[in-house]
Amino acid sequence: MGTRVCNSCGQPTKSSDKYCGHCGELPDEPRSRPFIVSPSKLAIMSFLTCGLYEIYWAYKQWRHLPGGRRRIGCFIRAVFSPITIYWLLKDLNIPRAGWIALLYIVLNVIPFLSDWLMYLSFAFIPLYIAQRHIEDKFHSFGQGGKYGTHAAIAIIIGMILWAVALGMTYGVI
Repeated sequence: MGTRVCNSCGQPTKSSDKYCGHCGELPDEPRSRPFIVSPSKLAIMSFLTCGLYEIYWAYKQWRHLPGGRRRIGCFIRAVFSPITIYWLLKDLNIPRAGWIALLYIVLNVIPFLSDWLMYLSFAFIPLYIAQRHIEDKFHSFGQGGKYGTHAAIAIIIGMILWAVALGMTYGVI
């Protein structure tokens, strides 16, 4: 009996097994591509949605990784992306994943240091860097740059969040 390597988790599995004994996925299923979005869309949507797009981006990246078909796990990892970002970047084979993850964590903490800093969220910058590496690797420049209905809804929700945040800061609400 021979063995083969599972394309989903990378663990050896028996050639006769239909499903991988480690992750439960089909071992011969090819690895999928990461989520492709233009870096400029990532930056614009992150700002306009008060960072909600960063969670969506992380969710989509986790879903495209091997074993990412378990939606709840991907959602939880995305919500806690300041904690899980290093492993995501590492699994995406992003160069200097540790430094990019550290920058992401620092940029997520800075807004909590002062009232006026809360509006200066630049946490999308490390994700922008990662997305550029993904584009370079998959030669997918400019794909995923369209703004559809879901993007419009996310922008409206983001604008409401911005209005509430500014209203609470200046005592209007």
